[in-house]
Amino acid sequence: MQSRRLPIIFVLLRIITDICVTFFVLITVYTLRHYTDLIPGTDLIPGVEIVTVSTPNFPPFLKMSVYFAPLFAVVNALAGHYVISTKRGIREVPGLIVSATAWIATINSLLFFVMGTDFFSRLVLAWSWVGVIFLSSVGRLLVAKLEVFTREKVRTKILILGEGEIPERLSQIICKSGVKIAKEWEGKADATEIWDARTMVGPEENASVVLTWCRENHVRYFTIPSALMLQTRNVVTHEVAGLSVVEFKSTPLDGWGALVKRIFDFFGSIIALIIFSPLLLLCAIAIRLDSRGSIIFKNTRVGYRGKIIKVWKFRRLKTEMCVDSENDSYASQYEKELISSEKNKRKGPLYKIVNDPRETRVGTFLNRTSLDDLPQLWNVLIGEMSFVGPRPHQVREVAKYEPWQKRLFAVRPGITGLAQVSGRDDLNFDEEAKLDIEYIELWSLWDDIIIICKTFFAIFVRALK
Repeated sequence: MQSRRLPIIFVLLRIITDICVTFFVLITVYTLRHYTDLIPGTDLIPGVEIVTVSTPNFPPFLKMSVYFAPLFAVVNALAGHYVISTKRGIREVPGLIVSATAWIATINSLLFFVMGTDFFSRLVLAWSWVGVIFLSSVGRLLVAKLEVFTREKVRTKILILGEGEIPERLSQIICKSGVKIAKEWEGKADATEIWDARTMVGPEENASVVLTWCRENHVRYFTIPSALMLQTRNVVTHEVAGLSVVEFKSTPLDGWGALVKRIFDFFGSIIALIIFSPLLLLCAIAIRLDSRGSIIFKNTRVGYRGKIIKVWKFRRLKTEMCVDSENDSYASQYEKELISSEKNKRKGPLYKIVNDPRETRVGTFLNRTSLDDLPQLWNVLIGEMSFVGPRPHQVREVAKYEPWQKRLFAVRPGITGLAQVSGRDDLNFDEEAKLDIEYIELWSLWDDIIIICKTFFAIFVRALK
């Protein structure tokens, strides 16, 4: 089997899986609804009799299911779920939910507005919606696993052009049989794929020669993009005066995404403040009983586009040790001593003090459970922060940023972020910044929801340690 045919084969397999799963769900739900007591019907509400339409014979429904099952695949195709480059696995589930909803709505429209008939119980459609979402998601995950397994087994001859670190890294990452590295292009190759890593150091005409040969011999061609193209994944083309102009966007949040994220943050913060209000009150009482001083500590940080903001936190340090307190000079000096000592476990612009002697008893608990960050819901509500984004850093930390790290200011800072659920304090700042930039470039609302869920899990695990 040729590796370049694999994507098409697995797209077809996804289509077939969706159709078979949908047909199976329709028949199963209909059978359980009308021929068994496993799916409730008219007795959902005790004492209330619900009148339902007469049920048809099974053969007519079977005939309709033959049309309804491929219709789900058509809806998925129109939604772009069978595109070869689409990411697989758990990321497909939200799209399947939307497609299943549109599929049910289409069936209802066909039955009642086009055919003008009450063909079968509405409960059949309701349970079919649930069944299709669940089983099609399971089917997609199994197909994705099979695709990964198959790709590992298919023998692919890969020629990597170039020398130095980049070809070696490509060879290690690809990890397929038959990988060869050649320093120069000799005009001939017995390969099914060619990865050209020379464009970073060599002239473009050499890449053109290889590309022409690959097209003539039906060989897949990959190349390392230029440094400009590596700056962002969000490229938009425009036509100006008959010319094609390329715009490089820093993030999907430059457009409508910013409005969607802000609406999510605004209403989410209101709901979160209501839900966590008892916990906020308990933390405030504990801080007041444990030590003198203010309950809320407002720390100066750098926010969206370099704007200075006051980040709200529950005070977990002794009052005289808070850097923004009246004894600021003493607190700052003592903090510098801790940063330069062995208690600082992080290197680079950021610092992390282990077993911080400045913490109160309640403050140690708040730090371990991350409850000290709960007041930042107020920052989210007023638009200074977001639920998810790069963590806001102090002015003196930002002063040590490399130029490329200042891209973190392209979005509002977050209470949590991709870096926080990918290693937290175990990452150095460069790794953290790269993860945050990846989040900025590939932002989606679904990613925000996943990161928030992972954050709760990470806090729970950390609290048990």
